[in-house]
Amino acid sequence: MKKHAARMAVMALVALVFGSGVAQAQTEMEACSVVGTWIMKVPSGGELIAVVTRGALRTSGGQIDASWVVWEPTIASRFAAQQTTNPKGVWEDVGVFPMPTRTNFTWIAHGMNARGVPLYVLRGRGFVTFDGCDRAIFTTALDLFLPQQHVWVDAPLVTLGPEPWTATRMPVVPLVDPTVPAGPRR
Repeated sequence: MKKHAARMAVMALVALVFGSGVAQAQTEMEACSVVGTWIMKVPSGGELIAVVTRGALRTSGGQIDASWVVWEPTIASRFAAQQTTNPKGVWEDVGVFPMPTRTNFTWIAHGMNARGVPLYVLRGRGFVTFDGCDRAIFTTALDLFLPQQHVWVDAPLVTLGPEPWTATRMPVVPLVDPTVPAGPRR
């Protein structure tokens, strides 16, 4: 009976040690998730802000909603586009939970002329590499399609890149409330 109790105690200790390691790995992985608001710089001079959210039913994927801050809609003077719509897309972690081996993403945007007629469809696709939790490289290839093409089936006219889009997570910058007296902080 004492042998059995000792064996159970050792098994409980081993489970506790390994279990805490898994919990710590999960916490570290979640801290470095792609979920958040990112300020991205495109090597060619573009810039965008991307909001990456987790999906309602899937914890390993979700949506991307980005806004161009700076972007050349003519794609190096190839199109008479006046604007490119803001990218909308999806992402997913690929690998085994809790440590995905990589995060993939895909988004689309449309190049529009002055009358709002689509001139092209831009499909961004790539993967994310973290440099700490608040900096990442979104390695991105841009596939260019004509509006009548099927972006999920047809071959693109041309693929630009891939190239590294550097990204910095937007931090929360607190505002000190001047009406609250200074004192010990918790």
